[in-house]
Amino acid sequence: MTTLHHISIAALALMPLLGTAPPCNAAPPPGDIAPDTTFPERMRWFADAKSGMFIHWGLYSIPAGVHWNNPADKGHAEWYVETTKMPMSEYEKFADQFNPLKFDAEKWAQIAQDAGMKYLCITSMHHDGFAMFPSKVSDRDNWSLSRTPFGKAGRDPLMELKKACEKRGIKFCLYHTIMDWHSPLYGARRPTNDVANNSGIQPDTNKFQEYLEASVLEEIERYHPAMLWFDGNWEGCWTLENGKHLEAAIRKADPLVIINNRVGKGNHAKLDKNMLGDYLTPEQQIPAQGFGKGVAFEACMTMSGHNYWGINKADFDAKSVKSQQTLMNFLFDLSAKGGNMLLNVGPTAEGEIPDFCVPNLKGMGDWLKVNGQAIYGSRAGIYSRQPAWGRTTTKRLQNGNTRVYAILFEAPKDGVLNLEGLTNTPVKATLLDGGAPLAAQSKDGGVLVTLPATLAGKKNFVVAVDVAGEVAAEVALDLTPKADKDGVFALRPRHAATENGMALQGEGDAENLGFWTSKAGTATWTFTTPAARSYKLEVACGAENASDGSVIEFVSGNQVLPLTIKATGGWEKMTTLQAGTLKLPAGENKIVARAKTVNGIAPCNLGTLRLVPVK
Repeated sequence: MTTLHHISIAALALMPLLGTAPPCNAAPPPGDIAPDTTFPERMRWFADAKSGMFIHWGLYSIPAGVHWNNPADKGHAEWYVETTKMPMSEYEKFADQFNPLKFDAEKWAQIAQDAGMKYLCITSMHHDGFAMFPSKVSDRDNWSLSRTPFGKAGRDPLMELKKACEKRGIKFCLYHTIMDWHSPLYGARRPTNDVANNSGIQPDTNKFQEYLEASVLEEIERYHPAMLWFDGNWEGCWTLENGKHLEAAIRKADPLVIINNRVGKGNHAKLDKNMLGDYLTPEQQIPAQGFGKGVAFEACMTMSGHNYWGINKADFDAKSVKSQQTLMNFLFDLSAKGGNMLLNVGPTAEGEIPDFCVPNLKGMGDWLKVNGQAIYGSRAGIYSRQPAWGRTTTKRLQNGNTRVYAILFEAPKDGVLNLEGLTNTPVKATLLDGGAPLAAQSKDGGVLVTLPATLAGKKNFVVAVDVAGEVAAEVALDLTPKADKDGVFALRPRHAATENGMALQGEGDAENLGFWTSKAGTATWTFTTPAARSYKLEVACGAENASDGSVIEFVSGNQVLPLTIKATGGWEKMTTLQAGTLKLPAGENKIVARAKTVNGIAPCNLGTLRLVPVK
């Protein structure tokens, strides 16, 4: 059984900046798949790219999330035919309407380039099984672009987009579904697929495998994508053996095509023996600590404020989009952990990327034009748990030294950047924007860099610090909360281990946990109490008006304290709420913050939690 290759972004971190790739040190696979010797070569561009654009576009863009039988229900998107239970015979009529005359591949590719994206991945076939290109394979079921007015006019948006991307040096990649709600051969046929039910064709795993592989190989031959992004592998009719057969067929057709791990089975966001392919794909979440050396990963995230992948009319009408700062923090956090960001947009049925998305994308690109060397070609930063002041990335230099890029969310109040725990001797330090030299010294078990007073109030700037030799894989910070003289524990945001997208931001009193855009997001504090005791839990939090009434919970053992959030007028405008009382035993304790009910795009931002002893 082949498993995820254990050489990737983190392993490539040891390459000199202009050196050659190290030899592949992955364990050889079994005899059913030929030994993979091309992994370092095909993964090199991916390791350096860091930022890509994801595009979900298809027939579902026509209804744009509005229920076919209930116009008041606007809560749907790319899973439209599944979530609305629309009969497939009715859904097929969208193909006869699809005519995106405003589609301009040059404009799309330019938006991606202006955003600093180095690759672009578009849905060639989503779960509705519709081929977004003139497919000879899908034409057997009359279920491809050839059926549409756009296709009949001779248009191929994927080929047009490929050419526009290649003109700009952007790698062109394709998303392809495994789950197929349309094909009569697919094993987990839906009751609403009346087209298949009336066809007289029975589901057939072997024939579906042949159809799927023919479709994928057709795309490879037609478009020569740099990467194939699979999805929909979780249903029982798709097995590990199916995945191995598909992977082998792809490797034979093009050994240099990157394949994501969803070609196999198991948990796509964790190391799993049942995963195949080249890299992990956490979705709508950023791992708290990355996956360590030898594991490449890419987090796919939505721009939509309500986390839709395809276009949604209600979302569109409200111009709901994540802020430029949120997008940049995704990129900072992922780069610091050795991963890539694949950021999604959902174009309209007319063929346009929503105009209100473009300024935030361009703003991120403008930042990268100045500070891109801290992101592109970088490897994981020096910290396993991230500091509150920002993020770090690294590059090995040809002279054997290491360049540490410190991305500061804002200038520290004392004018000093403290790279705690970094014991390597500093060689030089510069401000990336303009190259001004900065004073750096080793002191108190870290490296201190003195910043100019002109940086006061500046946000998202980068300091490059060259240090002697190789930096240890993980520089530890002391992030254990301790009680003060009155027995009060201040559980700071920096002390928390976060999962599924929550991110640390701010400095000093403004420090908080933000970007709680996924209900799966959690923050966990671990601390030791000297004796069994009851504590009142006080919670500092900030929330915009739309988040009013959200409910979060604090869990410790079998105790759950719900807290209803009140709008404060801004994410970082903090107020203190009383969550209740916890009875904690002596010894190690954990408190987990989780979301129960989310209004708006996030329940709140969390500041410091205080555990005050009950007298």
